[in-house]
Amino acid sequence: MTGLRLVFGIILVLLTGSLSADETTADEKNVRVGEAQQFAQGNKVAVIVGVNTYDQESGLRPLKYAAADADALTAVLQKHGYAARTLTNQKATKSYILNAIKRAGETLNPQQGTLVFAFSGHGFAQGGNNYLASYGTVGDNLSESALSMQELEQAVRATKARRAVLFIDACRDNPGLEGSKSIGQPSFIQQQSEGIQVLYATKFGEISWEHDSLKHGVFSYFLQKALNGEAADTQGAISFDNLKSYVQQQVANWTFTNLARTQKPFSMGENYGIFMLASSGNLPTVPTSVPKPEPVAAPPQPVTRPESVPEQTAATNLIAGRYIDHGDGTITDTQTKLIWKKCAEGQSGNNCSGTPTRYAWDDAMAKFGKGEWRLPTKDELKSLVYCSNGTQTPLADHKFCGEISPYQSPTISLQAFPNVSVGATYWSSSYTTDMTEKGASYVGFNSGYSGWGSKHFDFEVRLVRNGS
Repeated sequence: MTGLRLVFGIILVLLTGSLSADETTADEKNVRVGEAQQFAQGNKVAVIVGVNTYDQESGLRPLKYAAADADALTAVLQKHGYAARTLTNQKATKSYILNAIKRAGETLNPQQGTLVFAFSGHGFAQGGNNYLASYGTVGDNLSESALSMQELEQAVRATKARRAVLFIDACRDNPGLEGSKSIGQPSFIQQQSEGIQVLYATKFGEISWEHDSLKHGVFSYFLQKALNGEAADTQGAISFDNLKSYVQQQVANWTFTNLARTQKPFSMGENYGIFMLASSGNLPTVPTSVPKPEPVAAPPQPVTRPESVPEQTAATNLIAGRYIDHGDGTITDTQTKLIWKKCAEGQSGNNCSGTPTRYAWDDAMAKFGKGEWRLPTKDELKSLVYCSNGTQTPLADHKFCGEISPYQSPTISLQAFPNVSVGATYWSSSYTTDMTEKGASYVGFNSGYSGWGSKHFDFEVRLVRNGS
């Protein structure tokens, strides 16, 4: 079966700053390194929304794959290190969505972080305005019950994210509301606005298709594949331009071949060089003049875990000059005398295979807040930060490994703690009720940045215990 979404799918990219005239004419390699560094230094958060089911009194027909699109996109973004909150069906109310965007903004590095917002569901244009049909929307009262695109834009801009990317696929089905039509050209987007790029699923008023064989909308399906690495360049970078080209070609080819119709996404707006969305490789590239991490040491001889760590340990027994691997999944830090689990929760084995489990802070504290193995404090977690460019660690709050000098991500010893993703962010046990900070403390090992985030966000967990 084939379904339709009477346009629109959109990616909106907002930059709080833009490249200068001198920077736009710089050598492409330098631009790539600079953009990769800027992207790596900022943390990444996402709010993903999908609405299949609407209230019986809403006047809106249920959809088939909106929630599936949201779940799949969440999984892809989490793989790239985005801390994601997913709202589907009854949880996807207008107030919940706006609050989630606000909370996401509170976790972002000032003027550096990347925010992704995605919506799949019904959408309409009425009275000159465009609306997304969040849960609780009433078809004959869109102005009060639906989420307007103006409200969405204001909420996103208020986060002051360095990069804000919106993936919006609506309306995928026309419920036949009197006086309504499919979403038209977004009234809140100024075509000449600085730093804004838009990718539409197809032309205004035309059809954006979904299909049972994909279990997704066609546009959303290839968007996920693009972010999953198929739009990456030879260095593993997934930029806006590469993503746009991939999605345009794949959507047009698939609809022509399978539906005997052509749906071709198109873009508008200004282009400011390389705009990073994700990386499936080892970006950023580090110049040869930058110190590189130590080579992997030869496996240490089996040792019995000491009751206490000796003041002097032979350098040949240490990893990265400070860690002892006991061969049983634990690591001793000879500097702090703390004993860490080698793997994040959810991973296992000597190489820490598998995907880490992510927890909201309250859930993590309920499970790991007491006992021998526990969540580390903020300062304990910060002690693991490693800056390959020589920046002194541990870092002060809200600082990262280097604002100018390149460094390698993730900013942790991979010899001691293998398989840590570039975007890994970990909860600490530290929290505050101070309204100027809010929430609980985390450390992001993409740049070593530590800050305070909403307890509702899902981060990874690495446990510690005191050495004897």
